[in-house]
Amino acid sequence: MDRYEGALAVTDSGVFSCAQVDCTGDGDPSLWSFFDPSTIAIVGATERAGIGRVCTSNVLRGKSEGMRATVWAVNPGRDKVLGTPCFPALMKLPAVPDLVVIVTAAPVVPDVVRQCVDLGVKSVIALPSGFKEIGPEGVALEEEIDKHLKRAQGRTRMIGPNCFGLINSHTHLDTTFGVATCKTGSCAVVSQSGAIIASLIDWANEHNVGFSSMVSVGSMLDMGWADILEYFWQDPHTKSIAIYMESIGNAPSFLAMAKKVSLRKPIILLKPGRTMAAAKAAMSHTGSVAGSDVAMDAAFRRAGILRVNTLPDMFETVMMLTFGSIPTGPNAVIISDGGGPGVLCADALEQSGGKLASLSEAVVENLDRVLPKHWSRSNPIDLTAAATGESYRQSLDAISSSKDIHTALVLLGPLASADIVSHVYEFVQKSQKCGIGIGLGAVAKRQAMMKYGVPVFAASDTAATIVDSLWNYRDMLNQAHQFPEPCDSGDFSTAQAAVDAILNEVSQKGRCILTESESKKVLSAYGIPISTTLNASSADEAVVAANQIGYPVVVKLLSETITHKSDVGGVILSLQSDAEVRAAFNTVKMNLQKYHPKDWEMHFMGVTVQPMLNISNSQELLIGGISDSQLGPVVAFGCGGKMVEIYKDMAVTLPPLNHNLALILMRQTKIYHALTGFRGQAPIDLDKLAGILVSFGELLLRHPLIKECDINPVLASAERIMAVDARVVIWGNTPKAVPPALSLFSLDYSKIVEVSSNQVLVKVLQADNHHMWKTWQTQLEEESVFVSLNAATTLEQRISHECMVRILFANPLDSITIIVVEGGSIIANARIIKCSRSNAVFNLAMNKKELSTGLLPVLVKSVMEVSQQIGIKHLKIGVPIERNGEALVYGVALCEGLASLGLSILKQSASNKCFQISLA
Repeated sequence: MDRYEGALAVTDSGVFSCAQVDCTGDGDPSLWSFFDPSTIAIVGATERAGIGRVCTSNVLRGKSEGMRATVWAVNPGRDKVLGTPCFPALMKLPAVPDLVVIVTAAPVVPDVVRQCVDLGVKSVIALPSGFKEIGPEGVALEEEIDKHLKRAQGRTRMIGPNCFGLINSHTHLDTTFGVATCKTGSCAVVSQSGAIIASLIDWANEHNVGFSSMVSVGSMLDMGWADILEYFWQDPHTKSIAIYMESIGNAPSFLAMAKKVSLRKPIILLKPGRTMAAAKAAMSHTGSVAGSDVAMDAAFRRAGILRVNTLPDMFETVMMLTFGSIPTGPNAVIISDGGGPGVLCADALEQSGGKLASLSEAVVENLDRVLPKHWSRSNPIDLTAAATGESYRQSLDAISSSKDIHTALVLLGPLASADIVSHVYEFVQKSQKCGIGIGLGAVAKRQAMMKYGVPVFAASDTAATIVDSLWNYRDMLNQAHQFPEPCDSGDFSTAQAAVDAILNEVSQKGRCILTESESKKVLSAYGIPISTTLNASSADEAVVAANQIGYPVVVKLLSETITHKSDVGGVILSLQSDAEVRAAFNTVKMNLQKYHPKDWEMHFMGVTVQPMLNISNSQELLIGGISDSQLGPVVAFGCGGKMVEIYKDMAVTLPPLNHNLALILMRQTKIYHALTGFRGQAPIDLDKLAGILVSFGELLLRHPLIKECDINPVLASAERIMAVDARVVIWGNTPKAVPPALSLFSLDYSKIVEVSSNQVLVKVLQADNHHMWKTWQTQLEEESVFVSLNAATTLEQRISHECMVRILFANPLDSITIIVVEGGSIIANARIIKCSRSNAVFNLAMNKKELSTGLLPVLVKSVMEVSQQIGIKHLKIGVPIERNGEALVYGVALCEGLASLGLSILKQSASNKCFQISLA
């Protein structure tokens, strides 16, 4: 079993293949030539002390250790550098190098990059500093480099400038200017700081930890996070990835690629800058609580990233993923040779959020057979100071078969032998559970323990924290990939047009704040239930409105400029008569005059009259949204009312949402427990509330003019869910909205077409179509499945959880499934699988009878349209036409249909035909 299974480690298998299509060579060659080049040129190589000498020395050391690449030095003033041939210029080299490493002064770098582009060099690493970090002069240099790289149109890619370099331990490549070397391992490191890489190498060498590769991205002028992650996603030597990030850069591309990668390989990320400075200028309750870093946390969770808080946390997590496994559950057993350390470890475990496993009768009986009569008979398992290696081994054997135990924390006191850890290793291999050693005492002893291939920690609280965080990481991924139920949110196109009209009218008047009435119209358009709200510009109009609604009522200030009405005495509750409404109108006006004596008239438009709702059996909630400066729209949910900033019980996520994601958002708050039923109160309709959150997310996505939006309070009870107050703030004349951070998580493609006089829906498959997809798999004919997948897969394989997750939660950077729906059922599908940025393969699945209905050209056209949306220029499809010497009737018919559509044959054999489509 893969040690990362369930986190989620979903891998491609024959179920996902496209028949007989060779993708070899379709990958981005520049990515591989960074890490495994055939030829390397070092421009600026020298024997003088400095980064040029150290970098050259490191590259040449790799050559002596087995690196296959030919190395050339480039320096017009030398014939040789450190014994390797030196040439005066790049164009004088015997051949065009795969990789050029630049170690010159910064002003020389733009011209070197120009030469690389002219020669067709695939990959460039620019180490020098002295660019945008020094001001305008450095910015000008970067702009010149960028101009040359854009001219290359992706044929030449660059890491840097101002970077530490790159290490690939498996190919013995080291282009850094560091003095320490790293061991070979399975964790890749990507960092914006060279110092962090150097620190990780020093730490790793002390702890017997190695790395597959290490990349310093520097200024990310060209190659960014997503590019590097794409390589590690494909790299067979990389099992996990650690990232040190100071700025996210292109958030949509990074998050989309991280989501793709995290299905196979855990991603650990350390990002400093946890401040609330961005919230200070917020006009809404949401903005004051959901600061930018909170939103960043939410974005990382949606992308399947485990964020750690400190550098030591990153160190320890890397060690855990290198030698250990991700726990399959929260329950841990502690085995110790002393009572005190065991109790302290138990405290640490529970304080970090973990759980002490209960020992079943069977486990206790197993332990009774091997341990002294005076053993603790509970968890922690205290072996006492008389513990031996054999008693540790027997205890681990006794718990190995228990399904209720997921992790063993094994404490070794100063008297215990280091080789006891070998029994932990055997336990892990036998049980596939998580096993950890905690070495209490001398550093030398812990270092001796580390050679047994088990994660070893110096303190129980550290071990407990790491175990719990990794279990939460697995649980987060599993929850996020539960199949959601469809949300009946309706068609948003009509709502979008209506809201656009409201927002544009407000903007054209030079306003940024919508009135409460306008805000509620916006919400109502998206199906969010609102309380009746009538405007009144005079006391008489207020009385008419109150009688229309029915007493008791509430009177609130109506203003285009003031957002928090209660702060200026602008809310009067529980009005029972016409006289009280008249008095309330005047009170609101006088209160406003008190707070704004000089300009009260510009703030006063009258009042709104609303029903006074009974809140005795209701919970006050807040649903809010902000446009984050880096991530775009953000959705917040939590405890509402006047005490929002005091209680700060709020969870944040990024749209778009589905039913499952909305429920996950709610569960992150304390108020959620009250919503499920509390002290005799009936639970609220959580499905309805989830639908409201889904609709609210769509509102934010479809209207980038919205800067902030608060619905506070939302009254929620078993009888109703209703927005009582709302405010919407829009951007001014110069909108600053940024693209939604999750915009690349899915593809918006849907159209109605006519096939054989029937209307069918052609759309991209989404996670909430899982029931429909599962049914479709039961209806597909066996020969159609074989031709589509070129494999004799079973129904059980196709509807397995792993396969369903891979298909239904597919990332457009990886693959896209298109379905054709008629009468609520799928009648055909196509799957596009990307091989590189511009190349993809696809397959088609339908039953034989559909081939003659006109469905094939519709599906092929949709494949072409979707492929163009994601930048594909070349498509291939392979179709088997015989199996075991017998003709496949469906395969032959499909080939005839594809040929009739004008698809050209790329290659063919007796058993297979491969067609191609050029979209360039």
